[in-house]
Amino acid sequence: MPTNYDYRGFTKSYGKLTDKLLLPITIQPIASTDPVLRNEHIEIISLWDTGATITAIKPSLKDKLKLRMIEDKHSAIVGGLGRPVKANCTITTLYITPNFVLEFCPTYVLDLSINVDMVIGMDIINMGDFYIDNTNNETSFTFVVPPIPRKIDLIEIAERVKEKGQLS
Repeated sequence: MPTNYDYRGFTKSYGKLTDKLLLPITIQPIASTDPVLRNEHIEIISLWDTGATITAIKPSLKDKLKLRMIEDKHSAIVGGLGRPVKANCTITTLYITPNFVLEFCPTYVLDLSINVDMVIGMDIINMGDFYIDNTNNETSFTFVVPPIPRKIDLIEIAERVKEKGQLS
């Protein structure tokens, strides 16, 4: 089994308990109708949401970046926002960190009812391993792509701590 994986990822710590996993990221609007904007890198706030199936931006950000929508067959019907709504799709490049870039990322346009520019959904989270930690009443989350070949079993770790008083 090969072990030479090109892992990319990050850990974000908040220093307190939080109920929102917010992360500043940079978006490059490669599908902008404005050639100057296509090369711009705009910092936005993203919410990482395991309850969202798709990655989406607000219509106001779509307008600001002058994003062109791709073919209608790439739209999605999204529930959970009161009633099912159609979300049109565009393409962006996301700089999660300077060394963690998701090129040509399908990005949907939705009227998000929260105060963030983008929701990162399971379409991206499923690309890797996602872990939330609340040790010492401080939330942090880690995301790494590709998934780590060994599954982490928190119950197994908890049983070892209970039995032996240690993590190893």
